Amino acid sequence: MEINEVSEILGLFRALMAPQHVFITDEAVKEEVDGQVYFRGLQPRAQRDVIFLTRDADASSPIHEAVHAQFNLGEIGTGAVTRVLLAKARFIQSHPMLKDVAPQRKPEYQECPGCAEFPLAHSPKYAGRVKHYVRT
Repeated sequence: MEINEVSEILGLFRALMAPQHVFITDEAVKEEVDGQVYFRGLQPRAQRDVIFLTRDADASSPIHEAVHAQFNLGEIGTGAVTRVLLAKARFIQSHPMLKDVAPQRKPEYQECPGCAEFPLAHSPKYAGRVKHYVRT
């Protein structure tokens, strides 16, 4: 998943607020629970304007994490809302004429060379492992 894909997906939903900070990593984010479970994204509860995505995230990941950030729902509620929004996104993407007619508010992101809010993301420890994007 690239930042332009994230921007395009989130731009389909007028009511869904795009996060201010998006972090994309090449590394797998995983947790062991009865074997291995891979997560394609994370949303820290303490920072509601931040989402983390992996490169292997699919179209549902930015939607899922943005729903977590905006509505602060648990996994079951977020999953239900995500399925509805993903169905809408797939319908619009399968009908290109609707994309032209439907108003979009595609958020623009630019790579952040460094910021005071997330100094660790720009430290030598994480250099080349994570990209930080900020909504402009």
